[in-house]
Amino acid sequence: MSKEVLIIIGNGFDVFHGLPTKYIDFYRFIKFNYPEFFLEENEGLYPQIDEDIFWNDFETNISYVDSYYVQEVFSTGRFSIYYDSETKEEYNKYTIAKLNEERNKIIFLFNQWLNSIDILKCWYSNVDYNIFSYEKAISDEELYLHSSTNFLKVKKIFPNCKIINFNFTNTIELIYGVNKSKLMYIHNRINDKELIFGCSKEAYEYYKEFGYGFYENEEDRKNDYHHSQEAVNQFLEKTIKPCKKIISEKLHPYLNSINSFEFIFVMGHSLNQNDLDYFIYIASRYKTAKWIFSYYTETDKKNILSFVNKNNINNYLIDTMLNVLNYLITIYK
Repeated sequence: MSKEVLIIIGNGFDVFHGLPTKYIDFYRFIKFNYPEFFLEENEGLYPQIDEDIFWNDFETNISYVDSYYVQEVFSTGRFSIYYDSETKEEYNKYTIAKLNEERNKIIFLFNQWLNSIDILKCWYSNVDYNIFSYEKAISDEELYLHSSTNFLKVKKIFPNCKIINFNFTNTIELIYGVNKSKLMYIHNRINDKELIFGCSKEAYEYYKEFGYGFYENEEDRKNDYHHSQEAVNQFLEKTIKPCKKIISEKLHPYLNSINSFEFIFVMGHSLNQNDLDYFIYIASRYKTAKWIFSYYTETDKKNILSFVNKNNINNYLIDTMLNVLNYLITIYK
């Protein structure tokens, strides 16, 4: 039975399939393999770097740095030789360069981490019928998603759908056999020249308004020593995710041939603020579609309800990932 179905994939989809792709897993990878990253200088630039809160909102937080700590780190740490810049422009230029260097270091480690994940091995070890070794070939018929949803049925459905993948991993290709040409990796994929990171413009405006560091009074904020705040603001402006450009150059062309979708499935995406522009665009384009969302936490559910209410979506369903996959099977019967 032919259906027009759009599937939107987020990191929760990979986690559901047994992949260690939570950002806290990235933290553990760095802690074990690159312990030197957690030096005092980096803890200054990212004051929450050793806490779960940093890694739970990793994409936003690698764009967020603390201007109070910038001046502390740059005056006492390994950058101090450049700290006595004679002009504001000189200081800002150098500060932004160093902030970019530290941010690029995290992104490099992120690529290293992604390449360290053996997707198929993780998947096979997570299958309920785990009586097979990784080296032994196993058939599709023997693979099931958590002993309830038939993997083979889902695998036959996916190639017939439009799929927007927010993940950098190629799980859809490796596990479900979907050809890369049928997918759209909205922020690019593993081993591409550039992975797209960044906070939303709204997040940037919030941080800019409320500041980044601790100040005892407003006068201290206004006289921010050596223009740390101004330098951080200029840095953040460069890290805003170019959502409008991505919509124009990637998302719109990918969806352009489809006038309407009967169903839009959102699997494993928390609808955080950083990606809302894409969802708003899709909702405005396909007003009659029924939306089916998976959720994992109550925060996910809260984000979903906020999104459907603000975008006048009345026909929707919110359920667990397992039930969402089962629902996908039922509409193709």
